[in-house]
Amino acid sequence: MRGNLVSEPTTDAPAAGWYPDPSTDTQLRWYNGVEWTDEVAPVTPEEPVTDVAAVDVPDAYAPAAYAPTAYVAAASAPAASAPAAYAAAAGVPAMASDGSSRWGTVSVWLLAFMPWLSTISLIAAGMMSIYPANPDWWWVSALLLPWVLTVLLAVLDVQRLKQWLHTNVASWAWALLGAPVYLIARHVVLRPRARFGSAPMWVAIINIALAVVAAGLALLAAGALVVYVIAELDRSMRGIN
Repeated sequence: MRGNLVSEPTTDAPAAGWYPDPSTDTQLRWYNGVEWTDEVAPVTPEEPVTDVAAVDVPDAYAPAAYAPTAYVAAASAPAASAPAAYAAAAGVPAMASDGSSRWGTVSVWLLAFMPWLSTISLIAAGMMSIYPANPDWWWVSALLLPWVLTVLLAVLDVQRLKQWLHTNVASWAWALLGAPVYLIARHVVLRPRARFGSAPMWVAIINIALAVVAAGLALLAAGALVVYVIAELDRSMRGIN
């Protein structure tokens, strides 16, 4: 475990350390001095906390500053609220009940560029289906590849969002209808919490438009090439005759 549990209040910014996880009382979470991180650790058994209010200490030896109200409340609070009370006593910012505002996973950005892979796979499947010698499973596999990857990336994205304490996330099953559908559903669910959570959706829409244009230009170029080759073959045949 990287550091000791902070047990003394400070008037400055809260120090980095292990604090009771605000979302549960069964583990600790690392606070880096600025924000909560993804690092967690199990709670180790400790000596029971003595209720400061129950200790009979002469007033001369028990000034108010010695036993802050927040710490007394944290010691006597119910188990469900004790972690949050402890973190508040140490000056650590509270964590949102529905997780953090983080949204940008690696998986979601790969999904945003999935239209390019889908376009390439579609063109490859079309080319392979032209030649009868190619087995049918070749072009079928080319068509299914982007779909399988989309579902897999959606599953990974949902898992990552839950690790970031997002309790309400879009189901990965939306990816069965395609990456754009999943990204739209993800945007709708995360919009109230993630300020820029809609970015992958808009990037995907732009990539769809660009991929369609690129595919159209590629088909035009391929058609022009075929026409040119046929014309050259016809010209060479006339020359021979």
